[in-house]
Amino acid sequence: MTSNDEMFHDPDHPIWGYCVYLGPYSKEGRDYDLGVYVERQGCLSLAAVYGNEEGQYKSGEFLFNEEPLPFLESPLAVEACGRFLGREACRKYLNQISKRRSHIERLHNERKSHDRR
Repeated sequence: MTSNDEMFHDPDHPIWGYCVYLGPYSKEGRDYDLGVYVERQGCLSLAAVYGNEEGQYKSGEFLFNEEPLPFLESPLAVEACGRFLGREACRKYLNQISKRRSHIERLHNERKSHDRR
């Protein structure tokens, strides 16, 4: 738990019973308390509380077995990842997603080109 003056929302929100708190964050007029849920084997999920009610949070897995997932591209996940792992590590994971997406697009275009023949 964290003291009230450091958080936008209730420090006793149930999510903080099992997630690591990373600090307050404001984006597009909305205030969040950011955190991550850490699982074994390099899995990380976003925890972003936006209200005092139990269900007022956003979550999503952005690392699975140390492999980045597309959800990492969301602004909240980028911020949480950067705070938890460091900005360089987060950029590395975002680059992996970008390269993977480019590779898939190239394969898709090659297949479309081949199908037209």
